[in-house]
Amino acid sequence: MPFLKSKSVCNLQWKVNEELAKRNGYRRAVFGNSHKEKFTGWFLNGMKHGKGMQTYEDGTFYEGEWVNGLRDGYGYLASKCPKTSRIKRIYTGLWANDKPSGYGIKTFPDGGVYKGEFMRGKRHGVGHMYYSDGHVYTGMWTNDARDGVGRHVNSITGSFYEGAFKKDTKCGLGRYYHFETGQMQEGVWYMDKPQISVMVDDEKRRNVAPRKTQYELPMLSILRCPNDVYLERAHETMKLVAEY
Repeated sequence: MPFLKSKSVCNLQWKVNEELAKRNGYRRAVFGNSHKEKFTGWFLNGMKHGKGMQTYEDGTFYEGEWVNGLRDGYGYLASKCPKTSRIKRIYTGLWANDKPSGYGIKTFPDGGVYKGEFMRGKRHGVGHMYYSDGHVYTGMWTNDARDGVGRHVNSITGSFYEGAFKKDTKCGLGRYYHFETGQMQEGVWYMDKPQISVMVDDEKRRNVAPRKTQYELPMLSILRCPNDVYLERAHETMKLVAEY
């Protein structure tokens, strides 16, 4: 019996020591795989919890909210230029389970910027993508790819496509406005290429087009009804789109 009592006291003291060893409150500590990874902020039961800043081995750092050791809430991930000491934000916005989730702004290495919704670290939902070449896409995203209804503007020519996208390509029903000629092309796209389409003059844009055609587009006159030909090919292409 005395032996059992002594064992119980030892177990109790071990639990007390364990509780005392846990970090709680505001602390500074090396928290990572090397001495370069440091955390300054709030702890709860030995885990990062609340507001704090974590520096990583690659030189990037995160400052924001934490929940049970994971980035969760509002915060930003950034890097510091070793030559100029300027801070460059990589991602600013909402986080969940240590990954960007919700609305945020992400800057890519080539200079492109995305503003919109994220899910599990990927562009997912509605967002605006400003590419480094000046092109702009506004619309739906799925797992980092343009997917759904959207508009892609070619900033070089001023032309733009609006319609369906799938797996990051123009795929499905859509319209392409040719700014230089003032014409509109409407039809079905598959893997970025129009498979069946009709080109018509855009009354609003043709008069201001920099290289408008000298003559207006004439009506088609063929043996078969144009609508029948169009619909037949459109149905074939839409079947490919559904299987893509």
